[in-house]
Amino acid sequence: MRDRLPRPVAVLHRYPAAVVVAVALAGCGAGGPSGSQRDRIAEVIDGDTVELRDGGRARLIGVDTPETFGTVGCWGPQASAWLKRRLRVGQRVTYSLGAEATDRYGRRLVYLSDRRGSVNLALIRFGHGRVLTIPPNDQYAEPFEAAQEKASSAKRGLWGRCGGA
Repeated sequence: MRDRLPRPVAVLHRYPAAVVVAVALAGCGAGGPSGSQRDRIAEVIDGDTVELRDGGRARLIGVDTPETFGTVGCWGPQASAWLKRRLRVGQRVTYSLGAEATDRYGRRLVYLSDRRGSVNLALIRFGHGRVLTIPPNDQYAEPFEAAQEKASSAKRGLWGRCGGA
């Protein structure tokens, strides 16, 4: 099954026109939803951070996986291992920058996709991470929350082994 995020046009029936206009305008800049960029994976750092060959260090938006450096969190090694299996060095990926393009560490904030679909969504769907919504990078908060609810109910990944902690 592909991990697809809804297209901004699909929200027309559920959100007021002002919200739809704001989402559309957010995609007008370079790197927004309509400004997808292609790159290759240089390295998977941990469960929610990758190094892109041309784009540099990138943090996946909307998902937080347990730590693997310093104090290792429950399910951290498993989440990192899963991402390393999904994203091989040299693999082609597509990414879009969030409305806020970088974090305080200088990492790009990205929605990352491979040939199977959204990597951010898949991490949540398979229980390797929890939803982390930080406006203004909240475009896909609703489908991420729905995926987390299903993963939690099914006790997938960290929800079955760590109680979601």
